[in-house]
Amino acid sequence: MFSWLRELLRRGPQFERELAPSAHGRRHIDLASRICAWDLLKNNLTPEQAHQLHRTCAFDVIGGATGRRYRIRHGFIFNVDLLNEQGRRVVSFCFRPHGDLPLGDVMLAQKNALELFELEALKIANCLRPYAGSAGHEHKCFSCLRGDQASFVGRPLENPQSEILRASRL
Repeated sequence: MFSWLRELLRRGPQFERELAPSAHGRRHIDLASRICAWDLLKNNLTPEQAHQLHRTCAFDVIGGATGRRYRIRHGFIFNVDLLNEQGRRVVSFCFRPHGDLPLGDVMLAQKNALELFELEALKIANCLRPYAGSAGHEHKCFSCLRGDQASFVGRPLENPQSEILRASRL
């Protein structure tokens, strides 16, 4: 059951970063909950996704409605990226379940949302396009680090399907 604990301990310094206590004033999530969340996430990934997660701290998901490819990265804020045909980030999304949940549970919820009800998830998501000239690697989301939803720099999508199609042509 605690195969992820063994794996994280083997990885050394990354262990502390991956299981760090909650930030931004949220209550502390105990170590057992975080380990169980990672175990549940890993058990719900395909072998390829699990290998990707182990290697890069991210994994790819195919949207159930559009067939678009997304990458879910290790993190809580703007960690879901829409990828173009070359595998480059086009748009980042921020959506997560309510409550103070371990990161593994949040990433699993994001995976399930994209696979099962992609368009509905994107309707509530905040959308952030990369800076012009940043090669798609930086976002202007400093105010969202406070953690209150109203301060997110991104904006909800009004028509997710047309917005995704338009963004993927960039």
